[in-house]
Amino acid sequence: AQSTEILVARVRAAVQGLGHSLNNLEGCDTLINNIVELDAAFRGWSVPCKVDLSLPPREAVDQGRDDSPAQTFRKGWVDFCDKLTCLIMETPTSDPRMLWMRSTSDLALIFGSTRTPYNSSLQMLRKLLQQCCVKNCDPSVRIMGLRAVRAIIYLQPDNPKVSAADKERELDRFLRNEPPTDSVGNPPSQSFLDLQVQVASLGGVQAVLYSLDSTIPGFQHDSDAVLAALRLGVTLLEGGNKKIQDMFAALLSQSASQGFFSLLRTLLDESVEGIRKQKKKDKQKAAERAMEEPRRAASVPAPLEQGKE
Repeated sequence: AQSTEILVARVRAAVQGLGHSLNNLEGCDTLINNIVELDAAFRGWSVPCKVDLSLPPREAVDQGRDDSPAQTFRKGWVDFCDKLTCLIMETPTSDPRMLWMRSTSDLALIFGSTRTPYNSSLQMLRKLLQQCCVKNCDPSVRIMGLRAVRAIIYLQPDNPKVSAADKERELDRFLRNEPPTDSVGNPPSQSFLDLQVQVASLGGVQAVLYSLDSTIPGFQHDSDAVLAALRLGVTLLEGGNKKIQDMFAALLSQSASQGFFSLLRTLLDESVEGIRKQKKKDKQKAAERAMEEPRRAASVPAPLEQGKE
C-alpha cells in the first residue's frame, strides 16, 4: 500500500511538472486547463503533494478544431481519468471487462480513422500491424493490437453513415463474436468490403498468418493470441470478400506457410481430444445418475395404506 501511495504521489508531481512546462508555451490552453483538472482530481483523492498546482485558467482557442492534437487529447481526457482512478487508486467500482472493452474501442477509433493526427493515410494502423509481426513483440501488445484491428472493421470509424448508436451496437456484436451487421447483407455493403480490403492491404492478412506460424523461432502457443488472430482472420473474410480470399490464398500457397497449417492441425487435434474428454465426462455423470436413482427410490418410505397408522 505504501509503494502505491509513493507511485501515485510521483505521478501527481510529474503532472504538475508538465503543467508548469506547458504554461510557457502558446497554443496549449486546453491542455493546461485539463492538467489543472487532473491535479484537482488528485487533490480530491487525497494524493499527497508539497503544493497544489496553481495556474490561472486559460481561454481555450481550439474548440472548433476537432482534428487538432489538443482537441483529441481533450476528448480522451475523461476516459484517461477513469482508467487512472481504477488502475492506480484501485477503486471498488472498477470494471476490468468494461475497461478492456472501452480500451479496444478507443484504439480502433484512433488507429482506424484518417482524422486522427498523423494518420491521414492510416500509417499508424500500418505500423500497428507491422508491430504485430515483430518476433519479440510482447504477447499482450499483439493480442490488444489484433483485437483493435478487428474492432476497426466493426466500427468503421471513417464511415459517416455509421452513427454513435450504430457503433455501440457493432461493439456489442464484436464482444459477442457475431459478424458485423454490414457483412450479413446480400450483398454486403461496398463500404464494408472496401474497409476489409484496406485493412488487409495494410498488413492485416500478414498479421493473422504471422501470429499463427508455429515455425517462427521462439513461437509460443499463446491461446489468447491464437484466438485473437483467428477471429481477425474470420472478420476479414466475413461476407465472402473475394479479394481477401485471394490474398490469403496467395500467401498460403507458398511453402513458407507450413507453420500455419501445422498449428491448425495442432488446434484441431486439441479440439478433438477436448471433445472426447468432455463426452467421457458426460457418460460418467450419466452413469452415476443412473446408479443413484434406484438408491434414492429405495430410500423413500412407502406410503401408508388408507385406514392404517
